[in-house]
Amino acid sequence: MLAIQRAPGRRGSFLRLEGHPIQAEAHRPQVIDVYIGWRRLARLSWKVPSARLTHVISLPPALSEREVLTVLLHVRNPIAPAAIGLSPDQRQLGLYLTDIRSSLCTRDAAATPLDFRENGGDLAVLWSGWSHPETEGCWTEAADASLRWISPHDLSAHAYLVIRGFAFSRTISINGRQVGTLSQLKVPSQPSKLFLRLSELFLPLDMRPGEREINVHIHIDNPRSPRELGLSSDDRKLGLFVQSVRIEDNPQVDML
Repeated sequence: MLAIQRAPGRRGSFLRLEGHPIQAEAHRPQVIDVYIGWRRLARLSWKVPSARLTHVISLPPALSEREVLTVLLHVRNPIAPAAIGLSPDQRQLGLYLTDIRSSLCTRDAAATPLDFRENGGDLAVLWSGWSHPETEGCWTEAADASLRWISPHDLSAHAYLVIRGFAFSRTISINGRQVGTLSQLKVPSQPSKLFLRLSELFLPLDMRPGEREINVHIHIDNPRSPRELGLSSDDRKLGLFVQSVRIEDNPQVDML
């Protein structure tokens, strides 16, 4: 059980949990029920190994106004690492919780690029649909991923989102704009040259006056794994690799 206190005057319509689950036995999936007070809001369950679990739960209006949320995580099948050969640890464990929040983080991407490398300080912006952060950045995993944060100041109507990375799939859309066929996002022909091909994609944000919340939705029509393409044994369904994101005001680029 834990308590989350929001800043005075802040409210949120969600509860977001991030952590590292213990692999359950194949015939016995792990299940965690999430309660606030006596009310069960969600049931988390997984059957396959996962290095990083992210789950966003919608809060009912009565809870979105509360300054303090008391959250109970009930683990149905706690597992001792020693019982499945992970380590000598005899504790009955369920989820290694790394982040829990009920409001968006604030970042000034116009002043400093957001860093999505494994030791970067902006990983809370990786909202959902992302694999675990790596040395050079982070992959989208499966068909949909999102970035969410709040700017500390108003943004220009001509502001652009600048994504530094590369595409692993040819059919990608961001906020409804088709970007997967652009020449600056290419899959390297050799895996060893993966990080030599990082390039930048400019996307207009179309911010309204006074709007500060940034919500970026990435959709991959056909995410593929490196195993499918004969590049490695990696089974993850990948689409877009992102190292950093920044905001620029009215750069000299062609509109998408």
